[in-house]
Amino acid sequence: MERVDSASLDLDLLVVVPTHRPDNIPYLRACLDSLVAATGFVPRWEILVVSDHPTEEHVEVLRKDYANLPIEFLNDPSLDTFAKKINHGTSRTWAKDYLWASDDTLFGHTSIREMVRESERSGGGAIINCDGNWEDIAVARGQSIVGSAKELEQETLSALRQIGRDVWAGDAYRNVPRLIRAVRLNLYATLVPRQVIETVGLLDENYVNGWEDADFNLRCHIAGIRPVVTLAGFVYHHGSLTVSKENTPKIDDHNERYYNEKWKDEIRRAIAYL
Repeated sequence: MERVDSASLDLDLLVVVPTHRPDNIPYLRACLDSLVAATGFVPRWEILVVSDHPTEEHVEVLRKDYANLPIEFLNDPSLDTFAKKINHGTSRTWAKDYLWASDDTLFGHTSIREMVRESERSGGGAIINCDGNWEDIAVARGQSIVGSAKELEQETLSALRQIGRDVWAGDAYRNVPRLIRAVRLNLYATLVPRQVIETVGLLDENYVNGWEDADFNLRCHIAGIRPVVTLAGFVYHHGSLTVSKENTPKIDDHNERYYNEKWKDEIRRAIAYL
């Protein structure tokens, strides 16, 4: 990874949020609010929202609403995939840590703090995620899991705004381990230290909104970089809004074929080992 702008401000944390369609704006706004609340402990932070929408009206509204915060909005139609948005945003500013955050993800109050702590403990030798779902929030608030999916969704949004701490800090979760080793991480809420990017590079832009996370995880594995999930923090990912769900079978087939061809030697070695 090369430093593309020597005049840019060095940061402790750069959050890159790719957004891919205007109807995600309500979730993007909630995502930004949760990120702002969760980054207060970081001395120097910035959020960069990267869009490829053909019009900027919705971006202008957000730009005005967040004018007093270190949040920048970039709209470029050429950045038409998840990987291109992440790579372009990450390359713009030199930071100690990068958080790749999907626009349909909400962050608990201590989630980013816990990911940064794990990054420091690993010496930059891990990529870190938080995980969770609406069931955990409902249980933590003493509410039963009933009602329609829409009601549960609204309950989740409400809970994340109201809860004063992450649910994993509750009494019911005292015996939950602090950290678990993962086989691979989805990239909707993943902290990536700069050392990792310098070692394995950015995302492979030959993929079209899918499989780039598997590719990145494999490169990390080969380089001895651990994918881990911290259970001390909490995020909520609205997976049904994920851009890969819009892929056609042709695009999915392209991604799978490209991955298998690129990593055929690694796959053969893994099969032989088994």
